[in-house]
Amino acid sequence: MKTVIMIAFALLSLMQVKGQTLEFKNSQKILLEGQKKSKEQVFKIMENNPEALQLYKQGKSLRTWGDVTFFGGIGIALGGILLNQCTTIGDKEKKINGGWYGYSGYTYTEKDNTLSIVSAAIGGGLLIATIPLKISGKKKIKQSIEKYNNGLQSVSDSQFRKSSANYNWAVINNNKGLGVKLTF
Repeated sequence: MKTVIMIAFALLSLMQVKGQTLEFKNSQKILLEGQKKSKEQVFKIMENNPEALQLYKQGKSLRTWGDVTFFGGIGIALGGILLNQCTTIGDKEKKINGGWYGYSGYTYTEKDNTLSIVSAAIGGGLLIATIPLKISGKKKIKQSIEKYNNGLQSVSDSQFRKSSANYNWAVINNNKGLGVKLTF
């Protein structure tokens, strides 16, 4: 009878622990029980695990800087090219003397593409800088979710471990799922 009560208690504890594990789909999609959680909700969930929360914040910060460099690079490149094509900044006017048969000559404008080249180079550099920022941000977010879920496992082991003279049992929570460990 005592064993049946202990098993029933263990199954009730499983219901409490199961809902706390987070699932990483991508850096914008963190799931809890199949539902997407916002950044603020993830902060609230992870507040009891400061290491995981710090990693998550660092990852989100890196992803944000990646977005800034991406859109900034596109803006600078396109803005410089458009500005160069729509204005006469830096253009040089050249005159050709005709001299023969009464022609006085004519002038033409030579387009200076320095602004386009410089803005495209700066924009391209920012776009290249986006790649490591986004990758390392995603990696840190994934590590934070793993650290949080591993923290749940150690809490559940210590919190729900019961012992008796005849047997030991523990609730185990890891990346493969939840379970009850009975040792007789």
